[in-house]
Amino acid sequence: MLPSQLACCVADTWVMHHSRTLLASIFLVATTILVCFSPVLDGNFTHWDDDVYVYANERVRDGLSLENTLWAFQTFAIDNWHPLTWLSYMLDVELSGVSATQMHLTNLLLHTGNCILLFLLLIRFFGIPAALVATLVFAIHPLHVEPVAWISQRKEVLSFFFLMFATHSYVTYKQNNSAKHYVGSIIAFSCALMAKPMAVSFPALIILLDCWPLNRWPNFRDIEQLKHYVLEKSPFVLLSAVTCLLTILAQSYALTLTTNIGLSGQLFITTLAYVEYIKQFLYPANLSFFYPLPPYQIGPYFWLCLLGLLAVSAASIRWLQKFPQLFVAWWWYVIAMLPVIGVLKVGAQFVADRYTYVPFVGTVIVLAYLFDLLAKDKRFSRFLKISTSAAVLSLYGFISHNYAQVWKDDITLATSAIRQNADNPVAYFVLHEGVQTYVLQQLIDTLSVNTQCVEGEVSVFVGFSQSTIDCLQEESTHSPVHNLLLAIHYLDESEQDVGQSLLVANASNDLQVRSSAALIAAVQQVRTNALEKLPETIRELSMLPEGNLRSLALFLCYYQQGDISLANDYLNQGLRGLSV
Repeated sequence: MLPSQLACCVADTWVMHHSRTLLASIFLVATTILVCFSPVLDGNFTHWDDDVYVYANERVRDGLSLENTLWAFQTFAIDNWHPLTWLSYMLDVELSGVSATQMHLTNLLLHTGNCILLFLLLIRFFGIPAALVATLVFAIHPLHVEPVAWISQRKEVLSFFFLMFATHSYVTYKQNNSAKHYVGSIIAFSCALMAKPMAVSFPALIILLDCWPLNRWPNFRDIEQLKHYVLEKSPFVLLSAVTCLLTILAQSYALTLTTNIGLSGQLFITTLAYVEYIKQFLYPANLSFFYPLPPYQIGPYFWLCLLGLLAVSAASIRWLQKFPQLFVAWWWYVIAMLPVIGVLKVGAQFVADRYTYVPFVGTVIVLAYLFDLLAKDKRFSRFLKISTSAAVLSLYGFISHNYAQVWKDDITLATSAIRQNADNPVAYFVLHEGVQTYVLQQLIDTLSVNTQCVEGEVSVFVGFSQSTIDCLQEESTHSPVHNLLLAIHYLDESEQDVGQSLLVANASNDLQVRSSAALIAAVQQVRTNALEKLPETIRELSMLPEGNLRSLALFLCYYQQGDISLANDYLNQGLRGLSV
């Protein structure tokens, strides 16, 4: 039902607009996204939730099956209920195995599809030039790099995809009074909720669309009209209510951990967060995958922010009749952000780039309206309008392209975040995990060339196939290389003592074997927090020739011991040879 309904919507716009211009605009949107966001395709998995969502999740690694599909609809894993997100990961695994490239490609295609659907929505109300510029602002905005580049944020782009279907169907229903499009909107909204619960604000958002640009608000003095309007929205509200209940059940533990900040603390975070998102939309700078909470300090800046928010809110209501565009843009932002702004604080982050994906749609709709007015205004030359738009889009595109490269791996991502804010414990955690991964990956690449058991490239995130493990076990008596590779395999297994025994059995005077064993031992002891063994490992590492891996392993050891100053010295030495 949904694809056919969207096809009808596209056919309507096709008739309304010149087909070649429409196709050229869609091609431009897709091409621009590909150019600005292409670095994400070179990215790897990260230790920031990608483990629990994908590469260490046995259900996802198994791919699509009836059993896994039932699990997806029943589980509250990772404090969320989002079955369609789980199924999308499983589908990726069916297509290309546990591949970071495939999953990034899916995110990129979803984002591209979302932007095209947004463009098709905007041209139902505004001219193509205005809709195109507004869509490009949304498409390549630096705040939208995160939901594309971060595999674990598939839920963001997937939910938005269905939300756009729901919006298209709802608009067609309101314009043509089409019952099938009304049902289609409800179905699409249900799918959006099953991808990410943040879509719960949709009932309020379509009420805003009814205000403007649809101009379909009821006469609130007419009881019959009001009854019909309430009944019309009831299915959407009911779906949101059920999803909120499921989300509270899923996140009860997380809420228990993070709502201990009191009412004043919640007001403080919420106020500053609303202002911070606006600042980042206008000028996205100092971007990070994690923003720590600011110091709790009720000062002049807080009061200025609070008064500013209240003033804009009051002005939007006061001038509703004259400027409905301001009302819709502002309250779309406020309402869509409510589930994640901090009223019920879940998580330790202050703000998050990914949370702007839905809230800024209202802003983009009003941008299209303003661009449409400018396009018709003869006081400004065509050259000035085009050059100004091109300058803003070029700036956003440049920032996005650079930031997309930051998502290459854990080390690049974490070091970038630490440069923005050195007091970022989550970034140090990701860096610590990333260094372990880098050391092991380099060892796998180096050791694998000395055995026929390993065919092709092996990702440390995916691990060895069962046939490779069997071969390594059979050949373990012939070469220490096989034992070393097996020791790496057992690092993430329950039999870590087996890995330790393999390292002990590999005592050798051969420099490569001795170096590899010391590096593996360092990672193993860090992961098991074996503090009593670290001094001996540090001595062993210190006797090895200088190099990136040695320095990074010493960073891990000293960091685990709590000697942060010395750890950072070795980290800087280890990173000098890397492009971070």
